[in-house]
Amino acid sequence: TGESGIGKTSVIERIAEERGMTFIKLNLAQLDEVGDLTGFPLKQYKIFKIESSVDEVTGEVVMTKCEPHWVAHDLLGAYLNAPCDTYELTDETRMAYAPPQWLPQESNPKGTILLLDDYNRAAPMFIQACMELIDRGSYVSWNLPENTTIILSQNPEDGDYNVNSQDNAQKTRYVNFDVEFELEAWARWAETYNLDDRCINFALAYPEIFE
Repeated sequence: TGESGIGKTSVIERIAEERGMTFIKLNLAQLDEVGDLTGFPLKQYKIFKIESSVDEVTGEVVMTKCEPHWVAHDLLGAYLNAPCDTYELTDETRMAYAPPQWLPQESNPKGTILLLDDYNRAAPMFIQACMELIDRGSYVSWNLPENTTIILSQNPEDGDYNVNSQDNAQKTRYVNFDVEFELEAWARWAETYNLDDRCINFALAYPEIFE
């Protein structure tokens, strides 16, 4: 939690870069549909793969059902019409969610940071969807990559920002860090990056310019 422009996003992105982690940033206030966050619903069908084998004693061909799996409706035809394999369709169906586009296809052994930016500026329906991600690291039928750390960034609830207040059910699901600007730390950073001394001295003499 910190003031706008203080560098919350930059700090998190820098941490991910230094650690070699995958960095994903979703600005919740800019998403139009919950499906952009959670993925969109799709219908799945339960099917069995049928494998044939020859009984060593009788010499008869034995048909065996393998473990069932779920197939999305748009891929069902490819399974049932497969030239080399045989599949049996059951009557069981379910509604699942397709993994969203932003979800990485592979896990990074060094971990992943998922930044949910402007968290308390999001519409309530987005915040409700995020709660399951924060609690379980998954959403209905898809999972976040292993070793994923979820970080939320937000502005203070001090009346200066148009943000949504959060109840204890939300606040108790994470550890909160208040981030503040420190002029001396900025000056040390500026010296490291060879910023003009006149700029640094002016900022130290007139700190109110940062407000």
